[in-house]
Amino acid sequence: AGLVRVHADGRTALHDLETGAVRFTVQLEPRGAGSATAAVVHLPGLPRLLVVPEGDRRLTALDLVSGDVRWRFTARRPSQFRLRRAGKLLIVAAGDPTLVALDVVTGDVVWRARGRVPFSGDVAVDPDALFALAGGRGAPAELVHLDPWTGAIRWTTALEDRFVPGQEPLLTPSTVVVPARDRRGSGAHGYERTTGVERWGHEPGLASPTTAWLAVDDAVVANSAAGALLCLEASTGEVRFHHVFSRHVDADQPRRLEPVLRSGALFVP
Repeated sequence: AGLVRVHADGRTALHDLETGAVRFTVQLEPRGAGSATAAVVHLPGLPRLLVVPEGDRRLTALDLVSGDVRWRFTARRPSQFRLRRAGKLLIVAAGDPTLVALDVVTGDVVWRARGRVPFSGDVAVDPDALFALAGGRGAPAELVHLDPWTGAIRWTTALEDRFVPGQEPLLTPSTVVVPARDRRGSGAHGYERTTGVERWGHEPGLASPTTAWLAVDDAVVANSAAGALLCLEASTGEVRFHHVFSRHVDADQPRRLEPVLRSGALFVP
């Protein structure tokens, strides 16, 4: 539909990608603090929407064709929203022990799930499962498995090491892999999808602190800032391969480390 700019004063403008012309501008309540986060809804049979935070407690859905406000959702307290779309649901974490699922068309609350510690907003979804990370910053860290359509909690397991903020769990057919990080470096732990039992674990120190992760079928790939590419068997944690790149000058170091899978080939920065 175009490129959306969210200004500090709350002005939200949609620019045409071909010409840069402003298609519409909407004045929203500015946010008090924190960076902007948003979710785009663009699926067959659904309206084309952009869901953005407005103020400190509200989510607002804008029609990407007309700029009209379709719906608003108000949280119970000021929040730093983290959003993840799952089909016709919008999963919302607001920095407290509750996850909320909204209908993306109407904004109605479909379900609420309450855990024991605040959800971080790092959520992974596939057709029949939702895995969310919770805790950290002084609270016990947990991996929570929920039914994505009802919000029922299927199991909760405690995490030994601190998970990586902003990194969602990695989903493979049989295992959920949670990357970990502390002053020693990066590591990972694998958990059985159906029960939450830990299958294997690599303490932080396996890779450098700055590492990007990717799930590929029954394996996980880690690309570190130290120039090492590592592949782990998701079910056992065993190393499939470990490749070390040559480093000539600091200017050759990539700004982003995320590996990309395209047409069966793995592209590594």
